[in-house]
Amino acid sequence: MKKNSIIVILSIIGLMLPFVSHADANEIPPQGSKLLSAIIKTAEGQHHGSIFEAEFEDGLWEVKICDTSVCQKLYLDPQTGKEVRQRKTDCDEIPPAGSMPISKIIQSVEAQGLGIITGFEFDDGFWEVKLRKDGRKVKLIIDPMTGESTALSMKKRTLSDDQMQRATSHLSQSQDVNRNNEPNIRR
Repeated sequence: MKKNSIIVILSIIGLMLPFVSHADANEIPPQGSKLLSAIIKTAEGQHHGSIFEAEFEDGLWEVKICDTSVCQKLYLDPQTGKEVRQRKTDCDEIPPAGSMPISKIIQSVEAQGLGIITGFEFDDGFWEVKLRKDGRKVKLIIDPMTGESTALSMKKRTLSDDQMQRATSHLSQSQDVNRNNEPNIRR
């Protein structure tokens, strides 16, 4: 009886594994994607307001932006940067006036080669930039006024060989970013 229970449990776990790895694959922009800094810079130019969050989910960049009265979630194609759709959303905390543009901060993180950026958000007065590097989730805490990193946290997370290959390819693209006039991100 115990053997049958163990076999059933292991079978269920085995059936769930493809869904878990598929979910992880959807958290990383595909090979050939535009750099997030370029996508965000375009969104900053096309929409009036403050970008306060972005996350790569279900194959698209979900970017939240607020002006004085309306907040929207833009769904952007990672390979072209073009808007696929948008919808109204609630506004969270936005960066203070005089903050560095988030596109410059993201460009600096990309240039540092710290990992693949999977999202960012403005929370408790700081930018939290989420990355994947060497099978780990990494989070940078960045001052919005200076662009300097104040903290770093890591969680181990195993990625499949395919995901690691995509990550390595994406990182090599991000290291080609122009490194002039960028904020100082300390490790």
